[in-house]
Amino acid sequence: MRTFLCLGCGEVFNESIANENNLIGYEAGGAQYACPRVTCHCVTVEVDDFLVSVIRNLNNLGMNTLACCSGHLSESMSENRGCIDTYIMMSRKIWGEYIPDEVLEELSNSLPEGFSMSADYYGEPRFTIRKHVDCDDLGDAMMAIADNCASLYDWTNNELQGFIDHYFPEGPEYYPLWVEDDDDETPLYCNCGRTSEGYYCEEDCSCDGVGSACVDCEEDCSGCLNSVDLDEV
Repeated sequence: MRTFLCLGCGEVFNESIANENNLIGYEAGGAQYACPRVTCHCVTVEVDDFLVSVIRNLNNLGMNTLACCSGHLSESMSENRGCIDTYIMMSRKIWGEYIPDEVLEELSNSLPEGFSMSADYYGEPRFTIRKHVDCDDLGDAMMAIADNCASLYDWTNNELQGFIDHYFPEGPEYYPLWVEDDDDETPLYCNCGRTSEGYYCEEDCSCDGVGSACVDCEEDCSGCLNSVDLDEV
């Protein structure tokens, strides 16, 4: 059964949400669907079971994940040999702040053993962390997938948390994940920065692709999921 994770509220859903009525658009990681929670207006994406907790942690820490794979078994496993590739692609921003080269290098140095990082640009600056493992048989491959994902989970809870606390101390207080109603603290929208067409806000938008300013620039972010009617807030 396929597993879907909301990048805003962090709820996990089954494949029943993957239908045309919920479809928002497509990103590097595939189709995006509207979160079924009525109080959440963020996107839900398919995530490998082994990486659900990792992807949730990354987004909770202000990192915008774009695509991932725990390391699917290759066809050559039937011949008792093959390899697995575990990777996560992310936007080059933390809490909406661009990650400069020297800071990105520090982030790379904090990765779990065996993981490497590559940066590129495709519509926006992004980077990918990856670990390739050659395996002798199916059992080795399954163990490698589990070990890779476990090490990433530990990394998000320890080294990465410390890194973000050091370099981006403002955190969600400066770039709030939710805009809340003063009366009942009901989340009104998530500032993941994605739009209803599955793209990011325009470069000249005052929210800088983060979405936290979308309530103040509806003209620039008219298609942004983060836009709300100020009269209703």
